[in-house]
Amino acid sequence: MRPGDHRGRPRARIRDQSRRPYGEVEADGARVRGVAVHLGARIAAEARASQVLVSSTVRDLTAGSGLTFKDAGEHRLKGFEQPWQLYVASTSAK
Repeated sequence: MRPGDHRGRPRARIRDQSRRPYGEVEADGARVRGVAVHLGARIAAEARASQVLVSSTVRDLTAGSGLTFKDAGEHRLKGFEQPWQLYVASTSAK
């Protein structure tokens, strides 16, 4: 689902191309919002250039996909009380 393509559906489950967290989002006109959107933005903000950071949820859900994960430690993300364990995702072939 693209932000401007909600077709009257108030809620949808999405996954973006960079493998950010899965979760419920709310469509509000041409905008999407919700905890998953907020969390994805906070995780993306922690990543360095050319780095893809993911949560442990995404790591677990992509088991067997051929992706590899390197522990990036716990991160305190704005708007969330508890720290989040993040991982650097990459393909096996480099």
